Amino acid sequence: MNSRKYRLSKRTVLQRPSISSVYFKLLTPQPFLGFVEQLGISDALFTLFLISSIEAILGLMLLIGINLKFVYRFISALFLFFAVIHIYSIKVGITVACGCFGDIYLNKVGWLSVLSNFLLCIISFIASKYPHILALDQYFDAKSK
Repeated sequence: MNSRKYRLSKRTVLQRPSISSVYFKLLTPQPFLGFVEQLGISDALFTLFLISSIEAILGLMLLIGINLKFVYRFISALFLFFAVIHIYSIKVGITVACGCFGDIYLNKVGWLSVLSNFLLCIISFIASKYPHILALDQYFDAKSK
């Protein structure tokens, strides 16, 4: 099996949420901008650009395979940050959708979004320690032999 293909397939498990989030934030920025403004951040457009840029760079670094341990840990910290932001939003009563995935995922900020961010945080931290666990193609290749 081509080892480069094998390594690429491991990275795409966490790379897809980063790139798709950037795509939807830039395609339909209104939900995200509204959420950021309700948080009290005055420059919502800069925040959109900053977070989207960070997510795009991390997604591309995963795809290319640059400094994977750092990238997985940074992504883990980013999802932890998002979970804390969602907990704060729940506490202060912000109930609009965060807009992280545009119009596709318009559920209001709630405990499900906190849980999903924590789960992605844990998955990305595990990926930094044991990247082979996320390589789903290893299971398919074993069946085809």
